[in-house]
Amino acid sequence: MPEKRVYSTPFVGIADLKTLEEDTVSQLVKTMMDLKKVSKPEDLAIRDILPSTDLGLTNETWTVDLSAFTANSWNQWINKTVHDLRAIGIYAVYVSDPNSVTGIKFCLSDTEVKTVITTQKQATIPEGTKVIALPSPVIYSPKESMKVYLYATTATGTADVVLIGKVADASGEVVTV
Repeated sequence: MPEKRVYSTPFVGIADLKTLEEDTVSQLVKTMMDLKKVSKPEDLAIRDILPSTDLGLTNETWTVDLSAFTANSWNQWINKTVHDLRAIGIYAVYVSDPNSVTGIKFCLSDTEVKTVITTQKQATIPEGTKVIALPSPVIYSPKESMKVYLYATTATGTADVVLIGKVADASGEVVTV
Protein backbone atom coordinates (compact mmCIF):
# COMPACT_ATOMS: atom_id res chain seq x y z
CA MET A 1 0.00 0.00 0.00
CA PRO A 2 1.37 3.48 -0.88
CA GLU A 3 2.73 5.51 1.99
CA LYS A 4 0.60 8.46 3.09
CA ARG A 5 2.44 11.58 4.25
CA VAL A 6 1.72 15.22 4.86
CA TYR A 7 4.69 17.32 3.81
CA SER A 8 6.17 20.44 5.23
CA THR A 9 8.93 20.71 2.68
CA PRO A 10 12.10 22.60 3.62
CA PHE A 11 13.50 25.22 1.30
CA VAL A 12 15.05 23.76 -1.82
CA GLY A 13 17.04 25.42 -4.55
CA ILE A 14 17.18 24.99 -8.30
CA ALA A 15 19.81 22.23 -8.00
CA ASP A 16 17.42 20.24 -5.79
CA LEU A 17 14.61 20.69 -8.31
CA LYS A 18 16.88 19.53 -11.13
CA THR A 19 17.79 16.44 -9.09
CA LEU A 20 14.10 15.76 -8.42
CA GLU A 21 13.38 16.11 -12.14
CA GLU A 22 16.16 13.65 -13.00
CA ASP A 23 14.92 11.19 -10.34
CA THR A 24 11.40 11.47 -11.73
CA VAL A 25 12.55 10.74 -15.28
CA SER A 26 14.57 7.73 -14.04
CA GLN A 27 11.57 6.35 -12.19
CA LEU A 28 9.32 6.87 -15.21
CA VAL A 29 11.76 5.07 -17.51
CA LYS A 30 12.08 2.20 -15.02
CA THR A 31 8.30 1.95 -14.71
CA MET A 32 7.80 1.78 -18.47
CA MET A 33 10.64 -0.73 -18.91
CA ASP A 34 9.40 -2.93 -16.03
CA LEU A 35 5.90 -2.94 -17.56
CA LYS A 36 7.44 -3.83 -20.94
CA LYS A 37 5.85 -0.81 -22.64
CA VAL A 38 9.16 -0.28 -24.46
CA SER A 39 12.22 -2.45 -25.04
CA LYS A 40 14.75 0.36 -24.57
CA PRO A 41 14.67 3.81 -22.95
CA GLU A 42 15.30 5.53 -26.30
CA ASP A 43 11.80 4.45 -27.40
CA LEU A 44 10.25 6.83 -24.86
CA ALA A 45 9.45 10.47 -25.42
CA ILE A 46 10.02 12.35 -22.16
CA ARG A 47 8.15 15.64 -21.96
CA ASP A 48 6.42 18.05 -19.57
CA ILE A 49 2.89 17.28 -18.36
CA LEU A 50 0.14 18.78 -20.52
CA PRO A 51 -3.06 19.60 -18.60
CA SER A 52 -5.59 18.52 -21.24
CA THR A 53 -3.61 15.89 -23.14
CA ASP A 54 -2.42 14.01 -20.06
CA LEU A 55 -4.82 14.94 -17.26
CA GLY A 56 -8.13 15.44 -19.04
CA LEU A 57 -8.52 19.10 -18.07
CA THR A 58 -10.58 21.36 -20.32
CA ASN A 59 -7.61 22.97 -22.08
CA GLU A 60 -3.83 23.18 -21.97
CA THR A 61 -3.75 25.85 -19.26
CA TRP A 62 -3.36 25.38 -15.53
CA THR A 63 -6.02 27.89 -14.44
CA VAL A 64 -8.54 26.48 -11.96
CA ASP A 65 -12.03 28.01 -11.71
CA LEU A 66 -12.59 28.07 -7.96
CA SER A 67 -16.27 28.98 -8.40
CA ALA A 68 -16.85 25.32 -9.35
CA PHE A 69 -15.56 24.27 -5.91
CA THR A 70 -16.95 24.20 -2.39
CA ALA A 71 -15.12 26.54 -0.01
CA ASN A 72 -13.21 25.05 2.95
CA SER A 73 -13.35 21.58 1.49
CA TRP A 74 -11.40 19.05 -0.55
CA ASN A 75 -12.59 19.27 -4.17
CA GLN A 76 -11.82 16.77 -6.91
CA TRP A 77 -9.83 18.50 -9.64
CA ILE A 78 -8.46 15.60 -11.71
CA ASN A 79 -10.02 12.20 -12.26
CA LYS A 80 -8.23 10.44 -15.09
CA THR A 81 -7.12 6.96 -16.04
CA VAL A 82 -3.56 7.28 -17.31
CA HIS A 83 -3.13 6.42 -20.99
CA ASP A 84 -2.07 2.82 -21.63
CA LEU A 85 1.28 3.88 -23.09
CA ARG A 86 2.14 6.74 -20.73
CA ALA A 87 3.39 7.17 -17.17
CA ILE A 88 3.19 10.45 -15.28
CA GLY A 89 5.54 11.70 -12.57
CA ILE A 90 5.00 14.83 -10.45
CA TYR A 91 7.89 16.28 -8.45
CA ALA A 92 6.75 19.82 -7.61
CA VAL A 93 3.71 22.08 -7.61
CA TYR A 94 3.08 25.76 -8.12
CA VAL A 95 0.02 27.56 -6.74
CA SER A 96 -0.46 31.21 -7.69
CA ASP A 97 -2.57 31.94 -4.60
CA PRO A 98 -1.62 29.64 -1.71
CA ASN A 99 -4.24 31.36 0.46
CA SER A 100 -7.08 30.24 -1.85
CA VAL A 101 -5.74 26.72 -2.51
CA THR A 102 -4.09 25.54 0.70
CA GLY A 103 -3.64 21.84 -0.05
CA ILE A 104 -3.19 19.33 -2.86
CA LYS A 105 -3.97 15.67 -2.32
CA PHE A 106 -2.65 13.04 -4.75
CA CYS A 107 -4.56 9.76 -4.85
CA LEU A 108 -4.13 6.44 -6.63
CA SER A 109 -7.75 5.47 -7.25
CA ASP A 110 -9.29 6.37 -3.89
CA THR A 111 -6.14 5.74 -1.83
CA GLU A 112 -4.35 8.86 -0.67
CA VAL A 113 -0.67 8.83 -1.58
CA LYS A 114 0.61 12.31 -0.67
CA THR A 115 -0.83 15.56 0.61
CA VAL A 116 0.99 18.85 0.09
CA ILE A 117 0.27 21.97 2.14
CA THR A 118 0.71 24.96 -0.18
CA THR A 119 1.33 27.58 2.50
CA GLN A 120 4.66 25.99 3.41
CA LYS A 121 8.02 27.47 2.46
CA GLN A 122 8.51 27.52 -1.29
CA ALA A 123 11.60 27.38 -3.47
CA THR A 124 12.29 30.14 -5.97
CA ILE A 125 13.29 29.03 -9.44
CA PRO A 126 15.20 31.36 -11.80
CA GLU A 127 12.11 32.95 -13.34
CA GLY A 128 11.13 34.14 -9.84
CA THR A 129 8.29 31.62 -9.57
CA LYS A 130 7.81 29.95 -6.20
CA VAL A 131 7.29 26.18 -6.25
CA ILE A 132 6.84 23.46 -3.66
CA ALA A 133 9.13 20.49 -4.20
CA LEU A 134 7.97 17.03 -3.17
CA PRO A 135 10.54 14.95 -1.25
CA SER A 136 9.94 12.18 -3.79
CA PRO A 137 7.88 12.12 -6.97
CA VAL A 138 4.33 10.86 -7.24
CA ILE A 139 4.35 8.29 -10.05
CA TYR A 140 1.24 7.14 -11.92
CA SER A 141 1.72 4.08 -14.13
CA PRO A 142 -0.19 3.31 -17.34
CA LYS A 143 -3.89 2.52 -16.78
CA GLU A 144 -3.79 3.71 -13.14
CA SER A 145 -6.59 5.88 -11.81
CA MET A 146 -5.15 9.31 -11.06
CA LYS A 147 -7.16 11.54 -8.74
CA VAL A 148 -6.04 14.93 -7.49
CA TYR A 149 -7.96 17.03 -4.97
CA LEU A 150 -7.50 20.69 -4.10
CA TYR A 151 -8.40 22.20 -0.74
CA ALA A 152 -10.01 25.53 -1.58
CA THR A 153 -10.68 28.15 1.07
CA THR A 154 -12.87 30.14 -1.33
CA ALA A 155 -15.38 29.38 -4.06
CA THR A 156 -14.75 32.51 -6.12
CA GLY A 157 -12.16 33.56 -8.66
CA THR A 158 -9.39 31.53 -10.21
CA ALA A 159 -5.96 30.24 -9.26
CA ASP A 160 -3.15 28.77 -11.30
CA VAL A 161 -2.23 25.32 -10.01
CA VAL A 162 0.62 23.74 -11.95
CA LEU A 163 1.73 20.13 -11.51
CA ILE A 164 5.41 20.19 -12.38
CA GLY A 165 6.49 16.86 -13.71
CA LYS A 166 7.19 14.66 -16.67
CA VAL A 167 5.43 12.17 -18.90
CA ALA A 168 7.11 9.10 -20.34
CA ASP A 169 5.24 8.48 -23.58
CA ALA A 170 5.59 5.27 -25.59
CA SER A 171 2.58 5.93 -27.84
CA GLY A 172 4.55 7.33 -30.73
CA GLU A 173 1.98 10.12 -31.04
CA VAL A 174 3.26 13.55 -31.91
CA VAL A 175 2.03 15.85 -29.13
CA THR A 176 1.94 19.57 -29.91
CA VAL A 177 0.39 22.46 -28.07
